[in-house]
Amino acid sequence: MRLFFCFFVTTICCERMATAFTATPIQRQSSRPLQTATILNHNKFALQTQRPKLPSLKSSPSMSAERSNVDTTIHHSLPHYPRWKAALVRTGMVLYICCMCIALPVTLLPLKYIGRVVPTTKWPHAKRQRLALLTGQFCARQLLKIIPFCRIDTKAVCATGATIYQENPVPTIWVCNHTSMLDVFLLLAADKRLRGLNRRPIQIVYWKDLEKNPVTRLLFRQAGFIAVSMADNGNGTNNEYDKSSFKTLLKQCKQSIANGFDIGLLPEGQLNPTPELGLLPIFGGAQFLAKMAKRPIQFMAMHGAHHLWHSDPVIGMRVSGRNVVAHTYWPGRFYASAVEFSEAFTSVVGEFGKSGLDLPQHELDEWLLPSHKSDAVNGDASPTSSTEDNVKLQTP
Repeated sequence: MRLFFCFFVTTICCERMATAFTATPIQRQSSRPLQTATILNHNKFALQTQRPKLPSLKSSPSMSAERSNVDTTIHHSLPHYPRWKAALVRTGMVLYICCMCIALPVTLLPLKYIGRVVPTTKWPHAKRQRLALLTGQFCARQLLKIIPFCRIDTKAVCATGATIYQENPVPTIWVCNHTSMLDVFLLLAADKRLRGLNRRPIQIVYWKDLEKNPVTRLLFRQAGFIAVSMADNGNGTNNEYDKSSFKTLLKQCKQSIANGFDIGLLPEGQLNPTPELGLLPIFGGAQFLAKMAKRPIQFMAMHGAHHLWHSDPVIGMRVSGRNVVAHTYWPGRFYASAVEFSEAFTSVVGEFGKSGLDLPQHELDEWLLPSHKSDAVNGDASPTSSTEDNVKLQTP
């Protein structure tokens, strides 16, 4: 009885600690997720489609009923999972998060203070950021082996005739769906298997308010992740970006690519509160960034993380499964427009994120293999293609 009581108390304490470490006070109320940048809602480069707003707390009875029906559909769509297994998985997940909150400061703080002493001429910032990223990935990967609260299966899905895991990979813009607060840790843990041993280091665009958490602030800043400022207005609502931060964002992305990093973006712009129903409306900022940097876009998709920690605060850590599947799609390609990119991402990643199943091979080939139109756009994307592009590429 004493052992059972200690186990129960430890579980409750760990769960509260995990909530405190992984969410700011504002996030605990709105469950605001890791945010990604969208560049399109800026001047004339804006995609002329707006994200529909969900009903507010003071919505009409009909709107409230509609929202209730959506929630009921989601709850019924969750797979059945035995309670004792759910409790065991949830305990392991909370313990894993707590251990990450200890391991990251222990391993990254020495690098931070050594960096203050050693001059940048002997230890450049790019090398420091790579080491910090590798350290974070090592902690996430090894702790998941010690505390296997979930199983991550990875697979490289390629179009007909495409090659995977290139020996000398080109700089790439990686895009992925966003379904759970665990996405960052899981992607760090599975990155070696997802993108191959010869992968380039990656820097992810994230929501700046996540720096209110001291652990994520330490990891993101040390690894050189790129912040974008936006208002905390809750999941499923229109993103309100600080447009003055876009200039810095573009400059940092361009510098990261020059330093040998890939860029990671989440085109949904926020955590998806209804991953069972498909993706949120997609922003085309990745396509604009790829055109500006003359780099291809490559897809990455996850399914199952929301069964561990759902983005809907009503469901939260109500575990309904422990299997997570992550796919990378080869090859990367250019897109002629933001609309074309949005359609391809929704078709390929959206289908897998919703059902855990890929499209048939012939449909994947249609979306993943370059089209003549996108090739033409890529060929025209030179520094002299237009005055407007020159202004953006030369932005200090």
